[in-house]
Amino acid sequence: MKKLLLICAMLLALSLSACANAPASSANYTSLDAYPVADMSGYACAAEYDKEYHFRNMTVAEMAAEMDAHSTFIVYTGFDNCPWCNVVLNPLNDIAIERGIEIAYIDTRSDPSWKSNLDLLDYDLFIERVGSILAEDDNGVPHLYVPHCFFIRNGQLVHDHSGTVPSQASPSDPLSEEELKEYHDTINGYIDDILR
Repeated sequence: MKKLLLICAMLLALSLSACANAPASSANYTSLDAYPVADMSGYACAAEYDKEYHFRNMTVAEMAAEMDAHSTFIVYTGFDNCPWCNVVLNPLNDIAIERGIEIAYIDTRSDPSWKSNLDLLDYDLFIERVGSILAEDDNGVPHLYVPHCFFIRNGQLVHDHSGTVPSQASPSDPLSEEELKEYHDTINGYIDDILR
């Protein structure tokens, strides 16, 4: 009997250890199929990219509704003429493909009259939901600088990531292999966390 209990205890310990080291499952990620596929073809980086983009259009109000529904998802904010956004888009999409997820996309210039991210429809609601982590502009207003990703678990913002990696000084400088790995590791770490 003692042998059987010892074997059961060892099997339980091994199974718990395996679960702790297993990669986070995308099963906890909220499906974004209800939202339209985002057309990313306006991004200059899309011209030579041969993979399908995994982004879905979302408004600020829809993001807030998903948060209220305790959803787990990622929101990418940016626009096609943003040089930094053109650096981030393809590596971020590669991660989405690898992880088998789609990413919500809030186009901060979807209306041609918007000249600043502050012009984004429902910007006040956006600030209400994620403004505590945004840097303030010269007027003390929380300002959304893009590209910016928000990692939401069960309706709560748990991580955010702005730009690429600290060592990239200019969007005209291509990411080195080391910088690309650093970006992938950072984003994947945040995804692992929201999927736990």
